[in-house]
Amino acid sequence: MRLRLTAVALATVLSVGLNQPALATAIVDVQAFFAGSVRAEDGGALPAGFAIACLGAGCSDTVHVFLSRTAPGETTQTKSDSGGIAITNNTGTDSEVLIFLIWSAFNPGGLEIGASVDDPTLEFASFSSRVAITVPPNPLAGPLEDFHACETSVGEPSCGVKAPDANEVEFPVLLAAGSTAEVDYVIDVSGTVRIIPEPGTVALFGAGLMMLWRRAAGGRCRSFAASS
Repeated sequence: MRLRLTAVALATVLSVGLNQPALATAIVDVQAFFAGSVRAEDGGALPAGFAIACLGAGCSDTVHVFLSRTAPGETTQTKSDSGGIAITNNTGTDSEVLIFLIWSAFNPGGLEIGASVDDPTLEFASFSSRVAITVPPNPLAGPLEDFHACETSVGEPSCGVKAPDANEVEFPVLLAAGSTAEVDYVIDVSGTVRIIPEPGTVALFGAGLMMLWRRAAGGRCRSFAASS
């Protein structure tokens, strides 16, 4: 009975210990910014006669996701937002305009985002983030997308992104006289942080528990044989 209680107590201690904060951190701080504007065919300002209206969240918007973790496990979060631009041609003639979209992902402040590990019981800490911006109609194949990830290792105990990432695209839209064109957008921002225990450490804990269980089982068998 004493060995059985010892095994149970040790299993409880190890279970609690594995869930305590370790010397590892993984942080994702994603701030996706989207801005849309309309320009004349030559890239300059629109002439009089065009009406621009912002839809939903407006002509610009920011979606922010912050995640952090210091103990083994995984945390994931996703956020979405939408908006758009409506352009009406009141010039009396068919005209072509340029839709200009710009978006940036990650930390505009320039602070480092990433993962670090400094604990022998942990294999690595990692993070990933995806920013997908869908703008229909869009002549580009597929959504506009940014993806970043990093993973620590024995040789690289920390990793991350220090500079913001910016992208832009411009495409023409033909507007007949008196017509309205609408460009909608959807921003999906997702982030994941993950800290994984080193497999050898987990195996060692399991082997120790198995040995205690076998000792307890052997003790019960000897007691049974003696009583017989």
